[in-house]
Amino acid sequence: AKLIYYSYSRIYSQSRIIKQRKATGRMKMEQTKTHAKKAFALLAIIVSLLAACLLAGCSSSNSQEKVELEIYAANSLTDAMNEAQEAYTKDNPNVTFKDSQYEASGTLMQKIEAGGTPDIFISANKKNMDKVVEDGKINEDKPLDLFANDLVIVTAEDSDLNEIDLAQACDGSYTIAVGDKNVPAGTYAKQALYTVGCYTNESGTDGEITGPIKGKVTEADKVGSVCSYAQSGEVDLGFVYSSDVMRYGNVKTVCTLPADTHKPIVYPAAVLKDSAHAEAAEAFLSWCQESPDAQKIWQKWGFELTE
Repeated sequence: AKLIYYSYSRIYSQSRIIKQRKATGRMKMEQTKTHAKKAFALLAIIVSLLAACLLAGCSSSNSQEKVELEIYAANSLTDAMNEAQEAYTKDNPNVTFKDSQYEASGTLMQKIEAGGTPDIFISANKKNMDKVVEDGKINEDKPLDLFANDLVIVTAEDSDLNEIDLAQACDGSYTIAVGDKNVPAGTYAKQALYTVGCYTNESGTDGEITGPIKGKVTEADKVGSVCSYAQSGEVDLGFVYSSDVMRYGNVKTVCTLPADTHKPIVYPAAVLKDSAHAEAAEAFLSWCQESPDAQKIWQKWGFELTE
């Protein structure tokens, strides 16, 4: 009986040990599963964070994509716009500019009609901008009046003439230079001449020089040539923008024409519909309007920002 009891006790003890080992094994398996789940969760978080960083990096890279803008701008803006472009690229190195074209606004308008594809067009009058809008190259709501200017009469810097009014300038005593039909400054000049009976069309286009100055007026294909004629003494007087006096030099202003003698002188600007870089072009025009650095440049060259 003792032998049987002893044998039974040993078997029972071994059975408990086996059960305990199995229970311990199950606990370890459960712990291993728990650790594995935590590891997978941590790995998922790490992968998500890496993906987010990569996306952010791509977005940052795209925002700094290299862009080259092309601008058609009125000839009178040459020096001011070149300086503005340099300043903008300095602050925005991903944006550069092609060789901007500076010509009479009418000539630039014709180039766009013929298939020219600048990103931005800046005209020295509304007439040429309106024509580009009518042709469907620019949305009607896009042009904004960027700059304002004054029309002045100039003469050579060493001239004895120091002050004159419009009526005196047109009394037949002086030879005069103005821009031709493609030069907005010439159109404004002819509007002023109309007010003193020296041009036959109030609009400043499609008319003729008349009155005391008939036969004494030279028309130039750009405002720079008007200044050059006055500088050299080839003519006595030239009708140009106030900004041209700062740009070309060697001439002096003898009269600032009253605002009621011509239509308001504004420079409308717009991004063309087909621009491949419309967002960057809009950003540049906003900078032209809002940046204190840009405003200093415009003031330096005699331009006023419109309100």
